[in-house]
Amino acid sequence: MVDLVARWWNGLTGPDRRDIWLTATGTGWPVRARHGEQEVHHDVERDYQAHALVDRLRATAPGEWKNITKLVRRPGTQQG
Repeated sequence: MVDLVARWWNGLTGPDRRDIWLTATGTGWPVRARHGEQEVHHDVERDYQAHALVDRLRATAPGEWKNITKLVRRPGTQQG
């Protein structure tokens, strides 16, 4: 099972839109990043490594990043 830990959006739309998902699987911390229609996936072993990767992704991308986890989390799912 994959649990959503956090999700961010850079506040932009169209081709400049970027999204980042941090999830937990019980055995790792997958990070997914989307820029327009392109996506990259990173499988990270430790939570601190995943958070550091998310911080780097956000720091190198334009926009005013917003944590939208509470807006997109489905009722009944694990709270991060």
